[in-house]
Amino acid sequence: MLQEQIRNDIANATVRLPRPEGLGVLVDNGVIITAAHCIDFSCEGEMALGEYFIETIRTPNSECRLAVIAVEPVADIAALSFHDDQPFSTDELFLDYCRNTKPVPICQNNEANDFRVYIYTHHSTWVTGLAKSNDNDGKLGIRADEPIIRGTSGGPVVNEKGELVGLVSSFSLVTEHLRECTGQASRPHLALPLRISNRIFADRDTYYDY
Repeated sequence: MLQEQIRNDIANATVRLPRPEGLGVLVDNGVIITAAHCIDFSCEGEMALGEYFIETIRTPNSECRLAVIAVEPVADIAALSFHDDQPFSTDELFLDYCRNTKPVPICQNNEANDFRVYIYTHHSTWVTGLAKSNDNDGKLGIRADEPIIRGTSGGPVVNEKGELVGLVSSFSLVTEHLRECTGQASRPHLALPLRISNRIFADRDTYYDY
């Protein structure tokens, strides 16, 4: 069973992406990860100075603008954060959020057997299920106890320790008509580009002085 304090920490670390509707989660070193299909990364997307795609996120207390620093559409995962060369007017708001929010640690273990997982939804509720790692494609197989409804894409999938083992993605079955939901979730430690993984797993003081 996921402890109440861990549930609260993960809820606080989960942000909303208003267009299209989805979720993201704060991990180490000021990085938000989400599903790639939750961001408007296209030629029509909003850009800053004609160089960087930017996205709006909503934290519990503010609305911030972040740069898209990585997109992996095949794995359906993306990362948002500051861009070294592109300051935004909401940088201080995001820094305040990072200072006051415990990031969700990413699990780097490849658990092979079925293990219990917990999925945080856009309704601020939890869905439980069983998961099984698949080392061949970098995805996590999930059998959830309840349907995963649209709007939860990009939301965190955690184990009983509160470690992030996956993100709800386009591989997850989205339905309101089945009692049981089966699908796959992107595994961040395998699906993110190496330069982003190195940034996330670096010491917290390496990039930003929280």
